[in-house]
Amino acid sequence: VISWEVPPLANGATTLRPLRKSVCHNGPVTAMMVLPGDGGLISCAMDGSMVLLEPSSGIVLENYQGHRAGILGVTFSLEYNFIITCGYEFEPLVWLANTPEYKPFRLVDAVQHHSTLIGVHAVASTPLIISADASGMAKVWDVRNFRCLQTLQATQDANVALSQVEFKGFSYLPSTSQFVLGSRRRAWVYGCLPDQHTAAGSRCAAVQPICCAFLVPGSSTLLTVSGTSAATWDVSTGRQTDEYVGLLPADATAACLDPTGRKFFVGCCTGYLSSFNVTNGRMIRDWKHLNSEITSMTYPADQSFVLVTSQAGGLTAIFDNLEADTIRHTSHNFAIGDIRGGRTSDYCVELRCFIVADSGFQLSVWSAQKRDLIQLLTKLTGSEGAQALPAPAPAAANANATTPSSPT
Repeated sequence: VISWEVPPLANGATTLRPLRKSVCHNGPVTAMMVLPGDGGLISCAMDGSMVLLEPSSGIVLENYQGHRAGILGVTFSLEYNFIITCGYEFEPLVWLANTPEYKPFRLVDAVQHHSTLIGVHAVASTPLIISADASGMAKVWDVRNFRCLQTLQATQDANVALSQVEFKGFSYLPSTSQFVLGSRRRAWVYGCLPDQHTAAGSRCAAVQPICCAFLVPGSSTLLTVSGTSAATWDVSTGRQTDEYVGLLPADATAACLDPTGRKFFVGCCTGYLSSFNVTNGRMIRDWKHLNSEITSMTYPADQSFVLVTSQAGGLTAIFDNLEADTIRHTSHNFAIGDIRGGRTSDYCVELRCFIVADSGFQLSVWSAQKRDLIQLLTKLTGSEGAQALPAPAPAAANANATTPSSPT
């Protein structure tokens, strides 16, 4: 990998001057990508190796191992902090950025790619990943659950066998939300975004997976949140009692109830946060707060704020204060440190502390009073990061307990 200095144009001529050369692979370099901000440079090669390089110094920072054959394409999902690669293997690989010690997740499906993958792309501001192979097959994946949403096959004339056509071109058109597959003589253009994955095309909750469900305290009402809508159900009969359609500008990703059960808070994939009345679904207030997907929300029983985590790593307390006019007066950003995309959170009433689990395989414990980091636990193992935090058992259940609360 060679870094070049490009001087300003002078008299219509430009001379490139090499700055430094870094030996990173044992085979030809096939794909490169610059990570956002100061994230560095991803370089992939025909020998199946992938490295994270610091362009200014030429030093290899990380070495990713997992491909069994050459890599031909690489993309990055900013919202989910994933690196996605493809190549001579028949499935894309999803990597957790900045965590090379964990094995990548392979995207597999019942109808799998059956040829070399020629390209992969992460659609901005959505959980969608598009992969395409040399036979003309394209697949749309949801990176939130690593499942295939749709499989497309390029069509051909009746007198031309598809197996005789080799596709070599793949490109995504962000201005029109389309992607193109190209063979030697023809090109196929597809609209890549199903309606249910766009804010403007979100559908009724009845056709969306349930995001969250809560039993309203002091009643026999069950509240469910799905898509951009919410619904209430009678627990005794199992029937739906009311439906609140189109509450959010985009699909819900997290929700919580206040301790009294009179209102509920919902966060969506675009960073919006809103509160609603449980009895009639009317909006109480809303915030455009975070720049990435809200991943978890917790309303502590003895507090007056909602703890919100985001995919980008944010940890924020949103105060439940109707008198405040702006989010600046109703939030507090914790000194988040090295949270690698919050997955879920919980609150310990006895110890008055928050516990946050993130996608970087670590738990962080925060003081609710001082709002600073108490402890960081990093020696967790797994393949996909923390998924849920069960509530700890009450200390009174332990006959040998000598303290009013359990630290477990």
